[in-house]
Amino acid sequence: MRSNQLENDILQRVDELIQCVISIGSNEDIDREEELNRGIKMVKEMGDMLLEVLEGREQHLQALLEQLVSQRLPDRRILKSFGNFSQDIQQIISQGVASYLKSRNEPENEDNDYPQQTETLNDSSEENSEETSEVDSAETEEVEKEEEKKEQKLITEEVSEEYTDISENNSSVEQELKCEKENTYSSEDSLDTTDSENKDQEEKEDEKLKALRLALLQAYPDEKIISNYQTRNGQITFYLPYRQLGFELETKDYDWRHEYFCKHEGIRIRKVSSDELSNPIYLARRLRREASWNKLT
Repeated sequence: MRSNQLENDILQRVDELIQCVISIGSNEDIDREEELNRGIKMVKEMGDMLLEVLEGREQHLQALLEQLVSQRLPDRRILKSFGNFSQDIQQIISQGVASYLKSRNEPENEDNDYPQQTETLNDSSEENSEETSEVDSAETEEVEKEEEKKEQKLITEEVSEEYTDISENNSSVEQELKCEKENTYSSEDSLDTTDSENKDQEEKEDEKLKALRLALLQAYPDEKIISNYQTRNGQITFYLPYRQLGFELETKDYDWRHEYFCKHEGIRIRKVSSDELSNPIYLARRLRREASWNKLT
């Protein structure tokens, strides 16, 4: 009951985050910086809930949130009209997660670092000490603010390799819009549309693979996971050698030769459907249950 409520709360907050980012690109009258900070705050507030789902694995925080956002997005062709959506959501998630992790690592009470004054000091020495402490505190706050600004600037400038393709797609979308405004030939428009559809298909396939890998990391945290494992008659998308268990996306095409040789080598193949990938958290729990059942049987 607790896990279902937790998932519903997380998905509701993810939807609110997406609406916040969409409003940044669709409404020119709003304060962009203020909305970005609001989105970062929303990510920070989700930190404890996401960490509970990940059972304390901080290293998967950003990957889980990125995957949940991609699963809750409407059609990508609709989002192309909302400004720099991909860049904005990437910036908000990166800075929000960094801010949350930093707040977890900060000491709870910084005042304990300062020695307490003894009661034997006279009134004048106490006043001087308080003034000195206030000056030191002000200087410390200024230094911390400068360091925080530098850190935020570095985080903003760093671009994750996983989102390089998305950034390139945004630039290609802008070029397509310019071509439409300049009344390009209909044949060129059809080619651009085909390329865009192919890229959308590739992005969806990539998202499915990321969702499956994230679920496997949660379901089998101590297992070695090999990507694109080569077999006698093909490849296995993700392979766990110690369990001799492979995972592949469920497709319409059935390769019986690949299935035969895997079975001959003692490898079990688990097909994963698109419906299961829509919720990596639920899929991870299902895989853990299946692993327990296999041990009992």
